[in-house]
Amino acid sequence: LGERGEQLEQSLDLGFGAIAVLGKGEIGDRLKLAEVWDKLGETLPLALEVFALLWRDFCLADLVNSEDLLFQEKAGEWRRLSACFNHDRLRRGMDRIAQTRRYVAGNANNRLSLEELFLGL
Repeated sequence: LGERGEQLEQSLDLGFGAIAVLGKGEIGDRLKLAEVWDKLGETLPLALEVFALLWRDFCLADLVNSEDLLFQEKAGEWRRLSACFNHDRLRRGMDRIAQTRRYVAGNANNRLSLEELFLGL
């Protein structure tokens, strides 16, 4: 897979880290996430695509069997973290991620879009 594989691995690491930070709810940490993700440049769309898949699993962790998740190894951790979120907030998160992906694809201000995303999750 080469470079694309490295980008995918980096996106997974960033996504897993983002979910852990979002579970803590610290505003400063959320703004730092936006700063780090903004520096991804051309790989930001891939990172957001991967994050959407991770968020899907995170949302479903309490609702389905672990073997039904894409990232089964995270099921226990995500069940603990999801206690910080209600189901409506998790669902709205999917909408926010989709909106941010559209903004980035439309060449919006990526930093502002990411701050809005991570503060809103």
